[in-house]
Amino acid sequence: MKFPIGIQSFEKMITEGYCYVDKTDLLYQLVKEGVIYFLSRPRRF
Repeated sequence: MKFPIGIQSFEKMITEGYCYVDKTDLLYQLVKEGVIYFLSRPRRF
């Protein structure tokens, strides 16, 4: 399994077989529920 570390292009990531996880459905469920969530991210992200 190849991880896209340093890859800036979505097209390159897909065509060269890098690992990609689509979390669009999860985001939709969070918004649909109407509950407030605190989503943190690492520094310099």
